[in-house]
Amino acid sequence: MVFRNHEPAHRDKISDELATVPGWTRDGSSITTVTERADFRDALLYLGAVAYLAETASHHPDITIKLEQGDAHPQHPHRPAASPPTTSP
Repeated sequence: MVFRNHEPAHRDKISDELATVPGWTRDGSSITTVTERADFRDALLYLGAVAYLAETASHHPDITIKLEQGDAHPQHPHRPAASPPTTSP
């Protein structure tokens, strides 16, 4: 649903609609959600789907991407594990 008017009646309608979609909240004049994906590839495929749907609807949302890499994330299956440093005798 696209809301182009921010009159009070429309704000109430937006609030009513948001109550029907889990995970979405109002942040000032924006509606927001946070999505975590299984891995980098899945995240980019998801972003591509969002971009396609937004473009189809002539809607261009602000998107924030946060990438995390660390011990909590498994090694990518197509990237060799880092070799331990070598030392000279």
